[in-house]
Amino acid sequence: MLISSKNINSQINGLTGLKWSFNDLLNETIKAARTLHGAGISQDDVIAIISENRHEIAAITFGALCLNAISAPINFAYTKRKINYKSKI
Repeated sequence: MLISSKNINSQINGLTGLKWSFNDLLNETIKAARTLHGAGISQDDVIAIISENRHEIAAITFGALCLNAISAPINFAYTKRKINYKSKI
């Protein structure tokens, strides 16, 4: 699907107009997986991602999936109490 749809937009930032095609998403996913692997992330590891909504979150999440790791996105607007709660789940 990604390869046959490589020039179709997968994500569009409504504020900035930044567009990622499925090919962009695939390439960024591969980069993220390599970076995570280089940082020692492997199967069943959990990575927390604290960020505003960005295109890169999808690539990092898919990169973690490529390694059979678990991605745990955390909203950057969460309170400290909420982040502590989420980190214990």
